[in-house]
Amino acid sequence: MKKKFKTLYVLNIVIIIFLLILFNTSFYYPAKTNLSSVDNKQDINYITVNTDDIKNINTITEQNKNINEINNYTKLSNNFIKPAFPNKEIASCENLYNLDGSADFIYIKFENAGYAIYSKQTMELMEYSMNSNLPYKSNEIKYYAGPSNYLYKLNNKFYNVLTNKQLKVTTQETETIAQQIEQATVNQQAQSYSITSYENSTLTQNDDNNEIKSAPDINTDDLIAASTISGRLIENYKYFLANPTHGDNFAGEVYGNGNTGTCGPISAQLLLSFNNYYNDRRLITNKFLNGYNDIKNAVTEPEKNPNYCTDPSLMNQWTTGTRSEPTGKNSFYNEMITRIMSPNSSGSTINEVTSGIRSYLNDTIGAGEYGLTKDEQQWAFGYSPINSYFIKESLNEGRPLIISMNSHLGAINHDVVAYGYQDYTYPNGEGSYEGFVVHFGWSQASNACIWVNSAWCDAYITLKLFHTHDCEIVGNIENTNKTEYRCTSCGYRSDANPYSSYILIDNLGKNGNNWNIKIENPFNYGITVYYNKKMCFSGDAGKWLGLKDIEAFYLPAKNSTTKLISENFLATSIAVSHISKGIRFITYGYNLTQNGDMDIHYNIVDV
Repeated sequence: MKKKFKTLYVLNIVIIIFLLILFNTSFYYPAKTNLSSVDNKQDINYITVNTDDIKNINTITEQNKNINEINNYTKLSNNFIKPAFPNKEIASCENLYNLDGSADFIYIKFENAGYAIYSKQTMELMEYSMNSNLPYKSNEIKYYAGPSNYLYKLNNKFYNVLTNKQLKVTTQETETIAQQIEQATVNQQAQSYSITSYENSTLTQNDDNNEIKSAPDINTDDLIAASTISGRLIENYKYFLANPTHGDNFAGEVYGNGNTGTCGPISAQLLLSFNNYYNDRRLITNKFLNGYNDIKNAVTEPEKNPNYCTDPSLMNQWTTGTRSEPTGKNSFYNEMITRIMSPNSSGSTINEVTSGIRSYLNDTIGAGEYGLTKDEQQWAFGYSPINSYFIKESLNEGRPLIISMNSHLGAINHDVVAYGYQDYTYPNGEGSYEGFVVHFGWSQASNACIWVNSAWCDAYITLKLFHTHDCEIVGNIENTNKTEYRCTSCGYRSDANPYSSYILIDNLGKNGNNWNIKIENPFNYGITVYYNKKMCFSGDAGKWLGLKDIEAFYLPAKNSTTKLISENFLATSIAVSHISKGIRFITYGYNLTQNGDMDIHYNIVDV
């Protein structure tokens, strides 16, 4: 019996060792995406680099010497930097050091504004921004431990450049962290690399009046803009470029109830602020919004409040943001801190952030009005980034999300809000490495648009609201030729016709037991129209449920036709729809009268 047990024990040990070797050599590399399904491959700019070029770059001296002084700089610039950043001129190029003192990264600083960090071993981009600068001092050796972890060394101790706080790690921990960072950026299977080029994007410029350190204005002609093949920004990305007012975690001070390390609450604040602004104005009450006076318990500065400003399309840091005093019952920043963090604590886990958001939403709109999901990569078999499938799915649907970037520093993460993604291809279309466009949660406007490699990302939180706007015309916007639309249930405001994606219908009167309904296609392309031949109940019409008499027909662009809708016992509504990009756009009407009146409403449902 003992012998059998011993044999099984040894066998189990062998299996465990095999699994550890297998997982540790396979799972810590940046995720690769198969591009074999991409048909239009000529749109991807492949810049093939000889393996010897990478070896030459890796021979750069370990001294903190400017790489401009080294012959390899020409190859580095021509093969990697210029193809990726054609509109940028390089101001300086130097080594960044891992915590063990090895020069594992290359730091490119651009003229005027912008930077890029490459892994020297693989020449993958680690992070970059077209408009912000890193806070390193020019005359010190620069250490790097992933996004937001910019360090300097003094008396054999590491300090954060942003906060000047000491990073308390032992020598052994420093070596372990350095190895983890190196593993997170290496792909042994890759021999040569390529980088896709950028497209320009003209965006609205926004100013930040609360900058802690000097930073250039956002260059609106040179922002991160993903190509149609390799990435995208969400439709409402300009919200984040407005740099909404939010909590301050930049200086490392104390907030809330004795709290530090508040990037989790800040990311929650930004995510909820976005969803309040666009999707459901019931999320955040006026006392948490800018322009509110605590003494008078009223909005006294309407032009800072999205619910009261004259023009609903006004987008600046005040109308898009929320109140962010360090403490106080009417500070939304403080509300997020107290929901997420315990008193006198530092940092928050992905579970704590999720729980805090859920608690707030349950108290404001109710548990059935939203969907909240989170996922976190497990570490049993070594470092591995989180799978990006559901992250990209959320972004493709126009929904920003919280991403947690593991810093390898005592399991302290930096949470950010992602609102886009951009992939970079390996040669010959064999695969790609990927990254996300994020708002860093720092007060500088230039930190509102930064790309980070997905290899740093270990968790995410997605939010989907179920509310659908039911808008009505309010009237003309003062001193403009625009019309204001407002949701009757949540108060959402817009100057854009929210029903421009819907079929138009008109009541032409009654003929016997049938109603004559005009159906019009307002689009510049033909569509398939679905309609119920009999009247139905309004609840069924709005949700496209229980309709048993549906017919479909093709309606050319800018054309209309008339259909007869027969009366149905007790049912008094008509329902028409079309499908676009997996969404059914429903136009339905009720309270029809003989003289042509009809109440018209709209809704969308997933197909």
